[in-house]
Amino acid sequence: MVFKWLRDLAAPVRKFTKAKNLKQLSRRAVQLYHEGQYGQAISLAEEALELARQVWGEEHPNIATSLNNLAVLYKLQGRLAGAEPLYQEALAMRQRLFPGDHPDVAKSLNNLAVLYESQGGLDAAEPFIEEALSMTKRLFPGDHPDVADSLNNLAGLYESQGRLKAAEPLIEEALAMRKRLFPGDHPDVAGSLNNLAGLYKSQGRLSAATPLLEEVLAMTKRLFLPDHPHVALSLNNLAFLYKSQGHLDTAEPLIEEALAMRKRLFPGDHPDVAGSLSNLAGLYQSQGRLVKAESLLEEALAMTKRLFPHDHPQVALSLNNLAFLYKSQGRLDTAQPLYEEALAMRKRLFPTDHPDVATSLNNLAGLYKSHGRLAEAEPLLEESLAMSKRLLPGDHPNVAKGLNNLAGLLAATHRYSEALERMKEAAAIENRLINQAFAASSESDRLAYLQLLRANFEAFLSLVYQHLHDSPQAKQAALNLVLQRKALTAAALAALNQAIYSGRYPHLTEELKKLRELSARIIHFTFTQPQPDRIPQLQAEHNKLQQQLASQVPEIQLQEQPIDCRTVALELPRGSTLIEFVCFKVFDFHAASGESKWQPAHYLAFILPAGQPDQVQMIDLGEAEPIDQLIQDFRHYASDGNLVVHSLDMGGDDDELEDLRQPPAEVIQLREAIFKPLCPYLQKHQHLFIAPDGNLNLLPFQILPTDETGEQLLMDEYRISYLSVGRDILRSKVRIERSASQPLVIADPDFDLEDLTPPIPLPSQGRGEENSSLVIDGKEKSYFPLLAGEGLGERSKLGVLGTQVAELLQTLAGSAFKRAEGTRFLGEGVAKLLGVSPYLDKEALASRLTGCESPEILLIATHGLFSREVQLQDYWKLTLALLTCPDAQEAELLQKNRKLLDKTLLEEMERVAAILAERGIQNDADWLRNFAPQVVAIIDKSTQQTPIQNSPNSPDQGGNSKIPHPEDPMLRSALAFAGANAWLQGKTLPNEEGKGLVFAQDVAALDLWATELAVLSACNTAIGDIKIGEGVFGLRRAFAVAGAKTLVMSLWSVPDRATALLMQHFFTNLHQGLGRADALQDAQNYIRTITVKELQQSSLGLVVLEELQRHLPQDYQFCQDNRPLEHPYFWGAWVCQGDTTAMVKSQGLN
Repeated sequence: MVFKWLRDLAAPVRKFTKAKNLKQLSRRAVQLYHEGQYGQAISLAEEALELARQVWGEEHPNIATSLNNLAVLYKLQGRLAGAEPLYQEALAMRQRLFPGDHPDVAKSLNNLAVLYESQGGLDAAEPFIEEALSMTKRLFPGDHPDVADSLNNLAGLYESQGRLKAAEPLIEEALAMRKRLFPGDHPDVAGSLNNLAGLYKSQGRLSAATPLLEEVLAMTKRLFLPDHPHVALSLNNLAFLYKSQGHLDTAEPLIEEALAMRKRLFPGDHPDVAGSLSNLAGLYQSQGRLVKAESLLEEALAMTKRLFPHDHPQVALSLNNLAFLYKSQGRLDTAQPLYEEALAMRKRLFPTDHPDVATSLNNLAGLYKSHGRLAEAEPLLEESLAMSKRLLPGDHPNVAKGLNNLAGLLAATHRYSEALERMKEAAAIENRLINQAFAASSESDRLAYLQLLRANFEAFLSLVYQHLHDSPQAKQAALNLVLQRKALTAAALAALNQAIYSGRYPHLTEELKKLRELSARIIHFTFTQPQPDRIPQLQAEHNKLQQQLASQVPEIQLQEQPIDCRTVALELPRGSTLIEFVCFKVFDFHAASGESKWQPAHYLAFILPAGQPDQVQMIDLGEAEPIDQLIQDFRHYASDGNLVVHSLDMGGDDDELEDLRQPPAEVIQLREAIFKPLCPYLQKHQHLFIAPDGNLNLLPFQILPTDETGEQLLMDEYRISYLSVGRDILRSKVRIERSASQPLVIADPDFDLEDLTPPIPLPSQGRGEENSSLVIDGKEKSYFPLLAGEGLGERSKLGVLGTQVAELLQTLAGSAFKRAEGTRFLGEGVAKLLGVSPYLDKEALASRLTGCESPEILLIATHGLFSREVQLQDYWKLTLALLTCPDAQEAELLQKNRKLLDKTLLEEMERVAAILAERGIQNDADWLRNFAPQVVAIIDKSTQQTPIQNSPNSPDQGGNSKIPHPEDPMLRSALAFAGANAWLQGKTLPNEEGKGLVFAQDVAALDLWATELAVLSACNTAIGDIKIGEGVFGLRRAFAVAGAKTLVMSLWSVPDRATALLMQHFFTNLHQGLGRADALQDAQNYIRTITVKELQQSSLGLVVLEELQRHLPQDYQFCQDNRPLEHPYFWGAWVCQGDTTAMVKSQGLN
């Protein structure tokens, strides 16, 4: 009895001791978990569970907690099958312990759902997560951390299912709730910001994700010690985003910092360290630094194998990453066993469908295909695609990727029709994904998203062009895709603009006003008071506001109504024909292993007759590069006014004169290359709607000769007008309810505007900072005074020093705007015809345009301005840096400026060498020319090392894409108004006068939807950044986006007085009821054929002759029958884009 009494007395003590030991075990297990020591943590957790059963019996909340903790560790170690029964037992126990709603039951539901999601059981996970969310909402009717967690988990599941639209409101609700719960900095708020950024990245909204991840990094740095796992994770996530945007140099120090921090936090092996090693290797691989990448990936694989001796997702991922590197190096035999091991491991880890298994199947199939083992690759691709379709019903990028990869294999095995069907299915998915992405994204995001899909677009065209060119259905499918994808971002922007100005969304007026203000501030801090640090933040705000506007305007979803060749053919005017050009890189589906799959770009022309959608023709015009060179030669011939004087009859030898008047051989070759192949499918005297692509955008087709004499031109046989894409013919269906305001004429601005506030001192442009260069009237100009030799090294290798460098840069850069006095004739003459007063001289202010309200007719006669995407001045600075850097540092200098390693650098090196030679600095010129072959070798090597992104047959095309993110091209084109020179010199203009320049970005925000006609009688108004597939980024795009129905513009600098005469005739033609394209073409022909005698009969004609006389000998006498303006230099630059119909009689034209 005594012993029994003593045992009963000791039992609570033993229980208390065991409970204390249990608590200590659990704490130690958690500590080891945070240190990444999962094996030791599991041993303690298993011991803790056994002890909990001894202490608490069969059922107790602490036993459930121990079950849950052990399940978490099993899951982290990849032992998913072992984790599942533990999670299930914990859930069942909690449901028995706490009937009805209880926080612990909700947590178990969430945990089990997340496990199912990890196993690929997305459908199985959904009811558990939904039940958990409902329960937490009943338990905590208001804001609560558990509700936010459940919202976040459900959003994560939706994102895994590809249901991004459904996920977004849940993530936003969780973020808002956490911000209310935890004002200021908090880990949960940082987590929600990170989740929202991840969703944006999945949607292709990279510019929206960037500020969020930057905010997360700043917040985690404030919340935690300098070295902390959350800080390292934030660094890693931001770096990965930068890498996705193509900002490799920006990403590199962040990834390196994250790796160093994790090594300090976790000495020895740790999953986070292995992850950072893989991330840095991925970056090196994108940079072409494959040797460095290889050693890091091998180290990461060894570490993960030590951490996880058995099967684990991270081991499989490391195997896959290293295999992909070996494959990219051409080491297929080394890569194969790694891919096979990764697949086998993933199948053991995930016995049913799982995204990782689908990826491994796809990757191994890609390797077999590279080996030429096509029969083995095909079933793997089919299995991968079928699994992706089961896992991701609906539209998902992985399904489209699987379809494209299978299509590539079918094409490689000569089953071209089957391949086309797969590509059509993939393209339809991509079109719907584009529609979704455009509905809530900024302009830069849309461009980036389309660039991701560009390779698939080019592969589609390659398949039809190479192997299905005799199939009418295939040619129609190819043209359909071109009509759906070409110039798509401009269409989205125009749809948004039109919807906002339609009056249907008055609540968006303030947001639109704020968007304009942000644009103005970006321009201000770019040019007036350069503050580079301010621009990224302002651009992020601008992008975010664009996204918010887009999300509230249904019209932005462009593909609700299917657009195809039938729709366009039925809308074309009777008897007309659409010629749709497209420039694309050719994909070789039969390239052998080790051969380049991508061939040089080609131009294709699709011909679509009005009302005959079944009569699509597709003509290959050949490689783009030689055609582009011919276009450049043609533009030189047509736009060089100095050649014109020699073509005038000065009484010389008739044969010599005839030679001068005949077009050069290159002009004939251009006609033979791009138009002669089309002639069999065209009828003379019909209306041609031309939709150019690439450098064809810079060509006025109507002045191409029809024969070697040059006497007959295309305009003599056809009526020609232009569209950005054939789809634009449908814009005529847009009905504008409001009426236009009276015509607006602005001409002959006073660019200097004396008596202004002195220049604002510019901040010092230290070493490495860039000046922006401009093209004004075809010459390079500088925004700001250039510095003498800054950033070019400490000593000159070959004698180019100080003032010589400055003089050289100034020689390349040119000078300020010169008064265009001839535009006064044009402005006054047209204004008289339209019955309005023109704004001239000091009244020709930028604010006249930016403050207008959709004038019926808009004429702007001034200088145009264009700045290249990569400034030529950047190439000049690099060239001069090569001349002046210390010996043996040239390679390092070129490595730091990888973005400039292209053909343009070689051209500008030769240009600088020529100037140096002219100045007698022959040694420097010789050195530069001798060094050029080394640059060529580096460029060739760089091109070979850089893997082609988004190859339609690349297994990993989704994860390694470089997404370009250029400076806004709409800030590189502008029109100059009164005070432009003063503003560029840093002087302050009164607010009401504007800034002297109206950029394309400003124009795109205008309301010109009731404007029938915009005429840009300015130099270079139709040129800009050429984006293959998107057209010309600049004023040409801006006026179309702003809503102008018809745009008349010039493709090179045009003589003022001859232009005034042409425009006078053009507007007279419009007044007489001619169609807009006909009116322009007739006016051009009038200038082309007018004689000296006819010119002498009008005051404006006499002014034109006077202008010509200045360039001729004093004793030169014109013959009465001469046609002094016959050369296309005087009239050929003009093109008419958009609506070509006659204008309705209006007050302006009357």
